[in-house]
Amino acid sequence: NDKVSANIGFINYAFPNFSEGRYSNEVYGAISVDAPLQPSFGVYGDFGGGKGMYYNFGVGHSVAIGDDGLALNLSASIGINQGQWIDKTAVSDVVLGISFDMPLTDHFTLSPFYSYITGDSSLRTCEDCFYYTGSIAGVALNVSY
Repeated sequence: NDKVSANIGFINYAFPNFSEGRYSNEVYGAISVDAPLQPSFGVYGDFGGGKGMYYNFGVGHSVAIGDDGLALNLSASIGINQGQWIDKTAVSDVVLGISFDMPLTDHFTLSPFYSYITGDSSLRTCEDCFYYTGSIAGVALNVSY
């Protein structure tokens, strides 16, 4: 309906600094609700190098800019990692983000984004654990029909 949306997808990861396991694949499903703070929940399953599950809980707020569909989006999320790239369950990330939605047509929207990521610092000392603190930026192309 117009209050609930669901997404499914596929992600291919490439880690250029890894000498082994540079590539991995993941399928995901996510649901979000058009309600105050736009709550969302996603489940990600890695069937490549990560071989585990990841759960993400998020909130956000969108502000329309003008009448052309342009929007500013603010978001925050927490990720729970269950054996994906690590051998334990932990809070692997906390993410604060900003993005802009720029409609190209009725069905295509371009969304540049920036996110700051941090996580459970105990993962830094976990043998073979993947830990990242820093920023990422990119552009997403969204298709709706």
